[in-house]
Amino acid sequence: MRPASRRLTPRRENPILSPLLGGRGMTWLEAFITFLQVAAILSGAAFAALALFTDYKKDGKVTRYGRLSVVGIALSALCSLGTQWGQSKLTARRGEEAASAALAQRQQEAQRFNQQMHRLGGLATNLNQLNGASVKLNQRAEESLRQLAAVQARVGQSLFATRQIGAQNQRNTAQVLRTMWDDANRINASSLAVTVNYSCGPVTGDFPRLMDDGATMVVRVARLTDRQRAGLSPTGFHTSLLLDSGGAATFRSAEQRITVSRAPTVDGAQVDQVARFTAFQSPNLGQFSDPANWRGAVVEAIIFTYQPNLLAAAAAATPDLELGGRADVANHYDLTNVRSDDDYSLSMLDCPVQMTLVVNGRFVATAEGRIVHVNEHDEDVRGLVVVKFPIVPVDAAAFSTFGAAAARR
Repeated sequence: MRPASRRLTPRRENPILSPLLGGRGMTWLEAFITFLQVAAILSGAAFAALALFTDYKKDGKVTRYGRLSVVGIALSALCSLGTQWGQSKLTARRGEEAASAALAQRQQEAQRFNQQMHRLGGLATNLNQLNGASVKLNQRAEESLRQLAAVQARVGQSLFATRQIGAQNQRNTAQVLRTMWDDANRINASSLAVTVNYSCGPVTGDFPRLMDDGATMVVRVARLTDRQRAGLSPTGFHTSLLLDSGGAATFRSAEQRITVSRAPTVDGAQVDQVARFTAFQSPNLGQFSDPANWRGAVVEAIIFTYQPNLLAAAAAATPDLELGGRADVANHYDLTNVRSDDDYSLSMLDCPVQMTLVVNGRFVATAEGRIVHVNEHDEDVRGLVVVKFPIVPVDAAAFSTFGAAAARR
């Protein structure tokens, strides 16, 4: 049974003292204690002052003021005793209220604890039922796992056989694709195409074609060692190729298409000529039929044509066009020495020439050259015109291997 709690008298506010004490909702006991404290202080102070400023004894007898002071002191003492009694009474009442509140709180906590224990009991019952069902499920799962292991063993055997067949098919497919790749990218003489752009100006009259229809381009490709590369410093201008390595491949054009355009400017016309050399032939293609062998190679190109009147016609059409000699050729091609006893003289036409080499549709190399007019025996006998390009390296990225091409896909 729950212990009977003592019914406490509710606090009642004093309608007279409450406004004087701040209106804090004090009970009558708290107000009475406060009144006694104030009365004890005021009466003690008043009667002490009375005793101090009057004669409390005359001719050995206590005067009326003395008796009044004694009465006041006794009254102040009674007020102090009343204050102590009221304070002890108030303390006892507050203790009873705190005990009652604590008992009520413990009863609420006990009620909540009983409710939680009841829920836990229900959960325990459910867990027992779930454990029973879980045991049955585990038994069925173990049986299923044994059956699955047997199936996996059979599937593993099938997969192993399938992987062997797939690996063989993959090797066969890779071999076929590699063969197709090699065949599609194999290089022959006709795989080369060279585009050459000429530009001269300003031109005030008729300007001759820089290259005639019979011009021939020769491209030489070689793989050189570092020592061979270091030995590529010529001592003079040669009308033949400098790359004379034994493993080099030589390509010679058989067809040429020329397009000439003129663009008017303030000072004259700008003459542009585009020549496309195709149908190359090679007597010694050799190892350069394999695209992989082009990686790390170098290229040198030269064009031969005959234009006996080129310089005179160019000088008449372009009065401001500069013609250089051996020194200009040496500076352009970075020649270390120009021999003075050669059996020919040179004149350079100040028209830039840009060459682009394409192999199997891929840009392989570019170079900038100059047009050089060759005079044999200091006389313009043959009218040989040579366009010489410097030796340039091949762009290795233009020749991707089968594996790299497959990875990019």
